[in-house]
Amino acid sequence: MCLYMHFVNGGKMKTSKLALILTLMLTPCRADELPHPIRVFYQSHSKLVLRELGKDVLAKSWIKIRSVPPHRLVNPDHKILMFEGPELRTILRGSGLETARYVYAIGSDGYVAMMPSEVIRNYSAILALRRDSQALTPQLGEQQIVFPTEETAAVPEIFRRKSDFWAWYVRAVIVGDLPDSLSVGKRQISMAKVGKALASVRYVPPSITRVTDRPCPPVVELPLSRVPGLQGAATIEVKNLYNDAKSVLPSKGFRLLRASAPKGIPVDCGGPFILVKPERAAVHGEYAPDDLLYFVFRIDRAP
Repeated sequence: MCLYMHFVNGGKMKTSKLALILTLMLTPCRADELPHPIRVFYQSHSKLVLRELGKDVLAKSWIKIRSVPPHRLVNPDHKILMFEGPELRTILRGSGLETARYVYAIGSDGYVAMMPSEVIRNYSAILALRRDSQALTPQLGEQQIVFPTEETAAVPEIFRRKSDFWAWYVRAVIVGDLPDSLSVGKRQISMAKVGKALASVRYVPPSITRVTDRPCPPVVELPLSRVPGLQGAATIEVKNLYNDAKSVLPSKGFRLLRASAPKGIPVDCGGPFILVKPERAAVHGEYAPDDLLYFVFRIDRAP
């Protein structure tokens, strides 16, 4: 249960009588309404950490904020609405938020919203699950990022007005850049230490709203068969950051793109790893989006 405190002004003060009524109302936190698990990814000691948020964490961080969402289709009259959900800076505590430069929210469709971490640290943005006391439906964005626009500490103008930052159908939150450690079975393998790559290549990164002009780093490719634990595998299970389901694929012909430096490819560039589909060739030295599987963090041998 969550404790909400409502202070009601009872009128003018009278002699020896306090005209302030304190009403305490216990209200369910509604964490049990979470349609899909939320996963948090971050880096710790050069390792990838995956933390799935439980109902207890969500309940303890539950707040309400007033906001005018910029989505024209669901709020054409620009009304002030009340949203409820866990506060992002609370649920991300201990996940590197204090030192990260960026935070990413990824939806079930692969849509990425990139935000400066100070926006999450300094304002009460939430992962909204309810709007005006009703559970958010898929038609209204389901699990979504909502920024406070009508509170005393309202977010800067660009985040209030640009709907690109208000990600819908959120499945994962990534704090900062991720390491070059690929999860294979029970191991995390630093790909910078795996053999000699075939060649440097170029590729088209995913289309997202970026809040920085930093270029995507150079990448190199190597056959997936060189990755320890995957040699001789006929089929593989691939997992990306935003989808908990595993894609079972034949391993033959797949190539892995990794950053040429010993770090993961930034999430806004499609990282931490990218797979090149079999029999795809770079046109003029560059892979197109249809050639690639973005946001890969785990590859296992299929049983």
